[in-house]
Amino acid sequence: MDSEAGHSAKAAVLAGEDEVLFPWLDAPTSDAAVVYADWLEEQGDARRAAAVKSHVAWLEGRGAPVDPDGLPTTWARTVGITAAHGLAELELPAELLALARPALILDELPATVPIGQSKLGGHPDLPRGTPWPCVEDATDCWDGLEDLEPTHAMMFVGQIRMEELRGMHAARILPDAGLLSVFAYVEVEEIGTLAFHLRFSADAGDLVRVEAPALHDVNRVTPERALRISETLELPMPRNAGPFQAQVPDERVPEIELVNARLGKPDATGMLGHVRGTTNAYDFTPDASYIKLAGFWIDPDDALFAHLMIRAEDLAAGAFEKAKLVWVDFG
Repeated sequence: MDSEAGHSAKAAVLAGEDEVLFPWLDAPTSDAAVVYADWLEEQGDARRAAAVKSHVAWLEGRGAPVDPDGLPTTWARTVGITAAHGLAELELPAELLALARPALILDELPATVPIGQSKLGGHPDLPRGTPWPCVEDATDCWDGLEDLEPTHAMMFVGQIRMEELRGMHAARILPDAGLLSVFAYVEVEEIGTLAFHLRFSADAGDLVRVEAPALHDVNRVTPERALRISETLELPMPRNAGPFQAQVPDERVPEIELVNARLGKPDATGMLGHVRGTTNAYDFTPDASYIKLAGFWIDPDDALFAHLMIRAEDLAAGAFEKAKLVWVDFG
Protein backbone atom coordinates (compact mmCIF):
# COMPACT_ATOMS: atom_id res chain seq x y z
CA MET A 1 0.00 0.00 0.00
CA ASP A 2 1.27 3.47 -0.87
CA SER A 3 2.01 5.96 1.87
CA GLU A 4 -0.55 8.49 3.00
CA ALA A 5 -0.60 12.00 1.57
CA GLY A 6 2.07 14.25 3.00
CA HIS A 7 4.67 11.51 3.28
CA SER A 8 6.97 9.72 0.87
CA ALA A 9 5.65 6.79 -1.17
CA LYS A 10 8.23 4.07 -1.80
CA ALA A 11 8.24 0.95 -3.91
CA ALA A 12 9.81 -1.10 -1.11
CA VAL A 13 7.06 -1.31 1.49
CA LEU A 14 8.16 -4.34 3.53
CA ALA A 15 11.01 -4.43 6.04
CA GLY A 16 14.23 -5.35 4.23
CA GLU A 17 12.58 -5.29 0.80
CA ASP A 18 14.98 -2.74 -0.68
CA GLU A 19 17.85 -5.20 -0.17
CA VAL A 20 16.30 -7.65 -2.66
CA LEU A 21 14.36 -5.17 -4.82
CA PHE A 22 17.22 -2.85 -5.78
CA PRO A 23 19.50 -5.57 -7.24
CA TRP A 24 16.62 -6.62 -9.49
CA LEU A 25 15.92 -3.05 -10.62
CA ASP A 26 19.62 -2.67 -11.45
CA ALA A 27 19.57 -5.87 -13.58
CA PRO A 28 15.92 -6.65 -14.54
CA THR A 29 16.55 -9.97 -16.33
CA SER A 30 19.21 -11.34 -13.98
CA ASP A 31 18.97 -14.01 -11.30
CA ALA A 32 18.11 -11.17 -8.92
CA ALA A 33 14.53 -11.42 -10.25
CA VAL A 34 14.25 -14.99 -8.97
CA VAL A 35 15.70 -14.01 -5.61
CA TYR A 36 13.23 -11.14 -5.28
CA ALA A 37 10.21 -13.17 -6.40
CA ASP A 38 11.10 -15.99 -3.97
CA TRP A 39 11.53 -13.47 -1.17
CA LEU A 40 8.09 -11.96 -1.86
CA GLU A 41 6.53 -15.44 -1.74
CA GLU A 42 8.21 -16.07 1.60
CA GLN A 43 6.61 -12.86 2.88
CA GLY A 44 3.20 -14.07 1.73
CA ASP A 45 3.02 -11.61 -1.18
CA ALA A 46 2.18 -14.08 -3.94
CA ARG A 47 0.56 -11.48 -6.19
CA ARG A 48 3.65 -9.31 -6.51
CA ALA A 49 5.86 -12.40 -6.80
CA ALA A 50 3.80 -13.58 -9.78
CA ALA A 51 3.92 -10.09 -11.29
CA VAL A 52 7.73 -10.05 -11.07
CA LYS A 53 8.00 -13.40 -12.87
CA SER A 54 5.55 -12.36 -15.60
CA HIS A 55 7.26 -8.99 -16.09
CA VAL A 56 10.65 -10.66 -16.51
CA ALA A 57 9.13 -13.05 -19.05
CA TRP A 58 7.85 -10.04 -21.02
CA LEU A 59 11.28 -8.39 -20.86
CA GLU A 60 12.73 -11.58 -22.33
CA GLY A 61 10.19 -11.60 -25.15
CA ARG A 62 7.83 -14.18 -23.65
CA GLY A 63 4.22 -13.49 -22.82
CA ALA A 64 2.20 -10.32 -22.41
CA PRO A 65 2.95 -7.32 -20.20
CA VAL A 66 1.55 -7.35 -16.68
CA ASP A 67 -1.60 -5.33 -16.05
CA PRO A 68 -0.78 -2.92 -13.18
CA ASP A 69 -4.39 -2.74 -11.98
CA GLY A 70 -4.64 -4.11 -8.45
CA LEU A 71 -0.91 -3.77 -7.78
CA PRO A 72 0.52 -1.07 -5.46
CA THR A 73 0.72 2.04 -7.64
CA THR A 74 4.20 3.26 -6.68
CA TRP A 75 5.65 -0.24 -6.85
CA ALA A 76 4.19 -0.98 -10.30
CA ARG A 77 5.48 2.33 -11.61
CA THR A 78 8.97 1.94 -10.16
CA VAL A 79 9.62 -1.64 -11.32
CA GLY A 80 8.55 -0.86 -14.91
CA ILE A 81 5.25 -2.74 -15.01
CA THR A 82 3.12 0.38 -15.58
CA ALA A 83 5.42 1.65 -18.34
CA ALA A 84 5.59 -1.75 -20.05
CA HIS A 85 1.80 -2.09 -20.07
CA GLY A 86 1.43 1.44 -21.47
CA LEU A 87 4.02 0.90 -24.19
CA ALA A 88 2.35 -2.31 -25.31
CA GLU A 89 -1.16 -0.85 -25.24
CA LEU A 90 -0.08 2.09 -27.41
CA GLU A 91 1.98 -0.18 -29.68
CA LEU A 92 5.23 1.57 -28.83
CA PRO A 93 8.58 -0.31 -29.04
CA ALA A 94 9.30 -2.33 -25.92
CA GLU A 95 12.93 -1.22 -26.19
CA LEU A 96 11.92 2.24 -25.00
CA LEU A 97 11.60 0.89 -21.46
CA ALA A 98 15.40 0.67 -21.29
CA LEU A 99 15.55 4.47 -21.68
CA ALA A 100 13.37 5.08 -18.62
CA ARG A 101 15.05 6.73 -15.65
CA PRO A 102 14.10 6.63 -11.97
CA ALA A 103 12.30 9.83 -11.03
CA LEU A 104 10.57 11.51 -8.10
CA ILE A 105 7.03 12.91 -8.16
CA LEU A 106 6.41 16.05 -6.10
CA ASP A 107 2.74 16.42 -5.23
CA GLU A 108 1.76 19.68 -3.53
CA LEU A 109 -0.59 19.77 -0.56
CA PRO A 110 -1.78 22.90 1.27
CA ALA A 111 -0.49 22.50 4.81
CA THR A 112 1.66 24.00 7.52
CA VAL A 113 5.02 22.23 7.41
CA PRO A 114 7.19 21.53 10.49
CA ILE A 115 10.73 22.92 10.47
CA GLY A 116 13.14 20.82 8.43
CA GLN A 117 10.63 18.95 6.27
CA SER A 118 10.28 19.12 2.48
CA LYS A 119 8.03 21.87 1.18
CA LEU A 120 7.46 24.57 -1.39
CA GLY A 121 6.96 28.24 -0.58
CA GLY A 122 6.58 29.94 2.75
CA HIS A 123 9.80 30.75 4.61
CA PRO A 124 12.96 28.61 4.42
CA ASP A 125 14.57 26.59 7.19
CA LEU A 126 18.27 27.41 7.30
CA PRO A 127 21.16 26.48 9.60
CA ARG A 128 21.41 29.09 12.32
CA GLY A 129 23.47 32.10 11.19
CA THR A 130 23.20 31.34 7.45
CA PRO A 131 23.02 34.53 5.35
CA TRP A 132 20.10 35.02 2.98
CA PRO A 133 21.24 34.50 -0.65
CA CYS A 134 21.37 37.47 -3.02
CA VAL A 135 21.74 37.73 -6.79
CA GLU A 136 25.52 37.73 -6.46
CA ASP A 137 25.27 34.21 -4.96
CA ALA A 138 23.51 32.79 -8.05
CA THR A 139 24.43 29.24 -8.98
CA ASP A 140 23.43 29.95 -12.59
CA CYS A 141 21.41 32.47 -14.57
CA TRP A 142 19.41 32.24 -17.78
CA ASP A 143 20.69 35.54 -19.17
CA GLY A 144 22.00 38.94 -18.14
CA LEU A 145 23.31 38.20 -14.65
CA GLU A 146 25.68 41.14 -14.93
CA ASP A 147 22.71 43.48 -15.46
CA LEU A 148 20.95 42.47 -12.24
CA GLU A 149 21.45 44.25 -8.94
CA PRO A 150 23.86 41.92 -7.08
CA THR A 151 22.57 42.83 -3.60
CA HIS A 152 18.90 42.10 -4.31
CA ALA A 153 17.60 39.24 -2.18
CA MET A 154 16.37 36.09 -3.88
CA MET A 155 12.94 34.55 -3.23
CA PHE A 156 12.61 31.15 -1.57
CA VAL A 157 11.21 28.43 -3.85
CA GLY A 158 11.37 25.25 -1.76
CA GLN A 159 13.41 22.67 0.13
CA ILE A 160 13.94 18.91 0.03
CA ARG A 161 14.94 16.91 3.12
CA MET A 162 17.10 14.02 1.94
CA GLU A 163 16.23 11.78 4.87
CA GLU A 164 12.64 11.63 3.59
CA LEU A 165 13.90 9.93 0.41
CA ARG A 166 15.76 7.07 2.08
CA GLY A 167 14.68 3.68 0.80
CA MET A 168 13.82 4.99 -2.68
CA HIS A 169 15.65 3.48 -5.63
CA ALA A 170 15.60 6.81 -7.46
CA ALA A 171 17.19 8.63 -4.54
CA ARG A 172 20.28 6.44 -4.24
CA ILE A 173 22.24 8.98 -6.30
CA LEU A 174 21.35 11.75 -3.84
CA PRO A 175 23.09 12.46 -0.53
CA ASP A 176 21.76 10.28 2.28
CA ALA A 177 21.10 13.24 4.58
CA GLY A 178 20.87 17.00 4.51
CA LEU A 179 18.63 19.79 3.25
CA LEU A 180 18.62 21.13 -0.31
CA SER A 181 17.19 24.66 -0.52
CA VAL A 182 16.24 26.42 -3.76
CA PHE A 183 16.13 30.19 -4.20
CA ALA A 184 15.42 32.22 -7.33
CA TYR A 185 15.41 35.77 -8.64
CA VAL A 186 13.02 36.76 -11.39
CA GLU A 187 13.28 39.88 -13.55
CA VAL A 188 10.63 40.28 -16.23
CA GLU A 189 10.37 44.00 -17.03
CA GLU A 190 13.67 44.75 -18.81
CA ILE A 191 15.78 41.61 -19.29
CA GLY A 192 13.34 38.75 -18.89
CA THR A 193 15.57 36.37 -16.99
CA LEU A 194 15.83 33.99 -14.06
CA ALA A 195 18.71 33.33 -11.68
CA PHE A 196 18.74 30.55 -9.11
CA HIS A 197 20.74 29.54 -6.09
CA LEU A 198 21.06 26.05 -4.61
CA ARG A 199 22.19 25.68 -1.02
CA PHE A 200 22.90 22.23 0.38
CA SER A 201 23.27 21.85 4.13
CA ALA A 202 24.80 18.45 4.86
CA ASP A 203 24.34 19.02 8.58
CA ALA A 204 20.74 20.13 8.96
CA GLY A 205 20.38 19.53 12.68
CA ASP A 206 20.15 23.13 13.93
CA LEU A 207 17.62 24.76 11.63
CA VAL A 208 15.63 27.93 12.16
CA ARG A 209 12.79 29.30 10.06
CA VAL A 210 13.95 32.57 8.54
CA GLU A 211 11.61 35.27 7.29
CA ALA A 212 12.43 36.81 3.93
CA PRO A 213 14.02 40.26 3.73
CA ALA A 214 12.60 42.93 1.42
CA LEU A 215 12.10 41.46 -2.07
CA HIS A 216 12.10 43.34 -5.37
CA ASP A 217 10.22 43.23 -8.67
CA VAL A 218 7.90 40.19 -8.90
CA ASN A 219 9.84 38.18 -6.32
CA ARG A 220 7.69 37.42 -3.29
CA VAL A 221 6.89 34.96 -0.52
CA THR A 222 4.58 32.29 -1.95
CA PRO A 223 2.04 30.20 -0.01
CA GLU A 224 3.50 27.29 1.93
CA ARG A 225 2.69 23.85 0.50
CA ALA A 226 3.66 20.44 1.87
CA LEU A 227 5.14 17.83 -0.46
CA ARG A 228 4.22 14.19 -0.91
CA ILE A 229 7.21 12.61 -2.67
CA SER A 230 6.88 9.29 -4.49
CA GLU A 231 9.13 7.37 -6.84
CA THR A 232 8.42 6.27 -10.39
CA LEU A 233 10.04 5.97 -13.82
CA GLU A 234 10.08 8.56 -16.61
CA LEU A 235 10.56 8.09 -20.35
CA PRO A 236 12.41 10.63 -22.54
CA MET A 237 10.31 12.85 -24.79
CA PRO A 238 12.78 14.43 -27.25
CA ARG A 239 11.57 16.34 -30.27
CA ASN A 240 14.14 17.85 -32.65
CA ALA A 241 16.73 17.89 -29.87
CA GLY A 242 18.44 15.87 -27.17
CA PRO A 243 20.65 12.76 -27.00
CA PHE A 244 17.65 10.38 -27.21
CA GLN A 245 16.16 11.76 -30.42
CA ALA A 246 17.36 8.91 -32.62
CA GLN A 247 15.63 6.34 -30.42
CA VAL A 248 12.30 8.15 -30.05
CA PRO A 249 10.48 9.07 -33.29
CA ASP A 250 8.95 12.56 -33.22
CA GLU A 251 5.52 11.27 -34.20
CA ARG A 252 5.40 8.95 -31.16
CA VAL A 253 6.16 11.64 -28.57
CA PRO A 254 2.45 12.35 -27.83
CA GLU A 255 1.95 8.67 -27.03
CA ILE A 256 5.02 8.58 -24.81
CA GLU A 257 3.52 11.57 -23.01
CA LEU A 258 0.46 9.41 -22.27
CA VAL A 259 2.68 6.69 -20.79
CA ASN A 260 4.48 9.26 -18.63
CA ALA A 261 1.09 10.48 -17.40
CA ARG A 262 0.32 6.93 -16.23
CA LEU A 263 3.63 7.02 -14.42
CA GLY A 264 2.50 10.10 -12.50
CA LYS A 265 4.57 12.40 -14.70
CA PRO A 266 2.04 14.33 -16.82
CA ASP A 267 4.36 17.36 -16.93
CA ALA A 268 7.93 18.39 -16.19
CA THR A 269 7.43 18.97 -12.46
CA GLY A 270 9.55 16.77 -10.20
CA MET A 271 13.10 15.58 -9.54
CA LEU A 272 15.44 13.27 -11.46
CA GLY A 273 14.23 11.37 -14.52
CA HIS A 274 14.26 13.17 -17.89
CA VAL A 275 13.98 16.88 -18.60
CA ARG A 276 11.31 18.23 -20.93
CA GLY A 277 9.68 21.58 -21.63
CA THR A 278 6.30 22.56 -20.29
CA THR A 279 5.15 24.19 -23.53
CA ASN A 280 6.59 21.58 -25.90
CA ALA A 281 8.35 18.23 -25.80
CA TYR A 282 11.86 19.47 -26.51
CA ASP A 283 14.68 17.70 -24.72
CA PHE A 284 17.17 20.28 -23.44
CA THR A 285 19.71 17.74 -22.15
CA PRO A 286 23.22 19.09 -22.98
CA ASP A 287 24.56 15.54 -23.39
CA ALA A 288 23.93 12.05 -22.02
CA SER A 289 26.16 12.68 -18.98
CA TYR A 290 23.56 15.10 -17.61
CA ILE A 291 20.51 14.07 -15.64
CA LYS A 292 17.55 16.10 -14.54
CA LEU A 293 17.93 17.59 -11.09
CA ALA A 294 14.54 19.30 -10.84
CA GLY A 295 11.75 21.01 -12.69
CA PHE A 296 9.52 23.40 -10.78
CA TRP A 297 7.31 26.47 -10.94
CA ILE A 298 9.10 29.48 -9.51
CA ASP A 299 5.77 31.03 -8.51
CA PRO A 300 2.52 29.03 -8.44
CA ASP A 301 0.62 32.07 -9.77
CA ASP A 302 2.95 32.86 -12.69
CA ALA A 303 3.78 30.96 -15.86
CA LEU A 304 7.50 30.65 -15.14
CA PHE A 305 9.05 27.20 -14.97
CA ALA A 306 12.72 26.33 -14.40
CA HIS A 307 14.55 23.22 -15.65
CA LEU A 308 17.75 22.30 -13.76
CA MET A 309 20.21 19.61 -14.80
CA ILE A 310 23.47 18.31 -13.37
CA ARG A 311 26.11 15.78 -14.34
CA ALA A 312 25.56 12.46 -12.62
CA GLU A 313 29.07 12.49 -11.16
CA ASP A 314 28.54 15.95 -9.65
CA LEU A 315 25.23 14.90 -8.13
CA ALA A 316 26.82 11.81 -6.59
CA ALA A 317 29.45 14.07 -5.02
CA GLY A 318 26.81 16.42 -3.65
CA ALA A 319 28.20 19.25 -5.82
CA PHE A 320 24.86 21.00 -6.34
CA GLU A 321 26.69 24.25 -7.12
CA LYS A 322 27.51 22.72 -10.55
CA ALA A 323 23.87 22.48 -11.59
CA LYS A 324 22.83 24.20 -14.82
CA LEU A 325 19.69 26.10 -15.73
CA VAL A 326 19.13 24.50 -19.13
CA TRP A 327 15.76 26.05 -19.99
CA VAL A 328 13.13 28.46 -18.72
CA ASP A 329 9.51 28.44 -19.84
CA PHE A 330 8.11 31.95 -19.77
CA GLY A 331 4.34 32.24 -19.98
